[in-house]
Amino acid sequence: PEVLAWARAQDGIARAFAATGERDSLREEIARIAGGERYSAPIKRGDRHFYLRFPAAGPGPGTAILVREAEDGADRMLIDPSELAESAGLVRAVPDPAGRRVAYLITRSGSSWGTLHIRDAGSGRDLPDTLRGIHAGLSGIAWSPDGSGLFYNRFDLPEAGQERSARIEGERIDFHSMGDPQERDRTVFQRTGLKGWSLSPSVTGDGRILVIVATDGTTQHTRVYYRARATPD
Repeated sequence: PEVLAWARAQDGIARAFAATGERDSLREEIARIAGGERYSAPIKRGDRHFYLRFPAAGPGPGTAILVREAEDGADRMLIDPSELAESAGLVRAVPDPAGRRVAYLITRSGSSWGTLHIRDAGSGRDLPDTLRGIHAGLSGIAWSPDGSGLFYNRFDLPEAGQERSARIEGERIDFHSMGDPQERDRTVFQRTGLKGWSLSPSVTGDGRILVIVATDGTTQHTRVYYRARATPD
C-alpha cells in the first residue's frame, strides 16, 4: 500500500507539472542539451589529461581526442576528425601509463572491424605500428606498465566482403611490442574451451598483474584469469 500511495503521489506531481507551461520549455532545454557536443570524463596519464569530444550523434565520425598538458593548461587537438577519411570514425582511445602515446581505434563505413593506430602525444604524429583484426565492440586494449607495448583482443579477420555476416572467431589476447610488425605479436592467452565467451584484458593499478575476465554471452557466467606479471614473458 505504501508503494502504491507513493506512485500515485508522484503521478499527481508529474501531471500537475505537465499542465503548466513549463513542459514545453523543459522539452526545448533537453533538446538543446542533447543536440550539442559532449565530452568524456578526462583521463590523467603522466602530466597530461586526455578526453574525447563527441558530436551530437555520439561516438564515431566527428569524434576528436583532446589533450591538456596540465590542469590549468590549454586544450590541444591531438586527433582532429577532419584528418580522417570521410567515412571513418574514432571509436576508442587509450593513453599509455606515462601519457606519451595514445592507442586509438578507427572504423570505416559503419563496420565493426577497425584498425588500431598509435599516436605520439607530444609530436601529434602517428607511429608506424598498425594493428588489424580489431573488433570495435569486443576488443579491449591494456598497456603494459612501462608503455613498451599493449595487450589486445585479436580475432581472425573475415574475408573481404564478409565482414558483416561472417562469424567472429579465433579470439585471443595478443601482446604487441612497440616498433614490431603485427606478425611478431605474441599470443599470451587463448582457451579453446571458451568458444563463445568474450575476453576483457586489463592491468592492475600497480602494474603488476594482467587480469583477463572471460564472460559467457549466453549465461553471463564469468571466469577470471591472471598472470602474475603484466608482461608477455
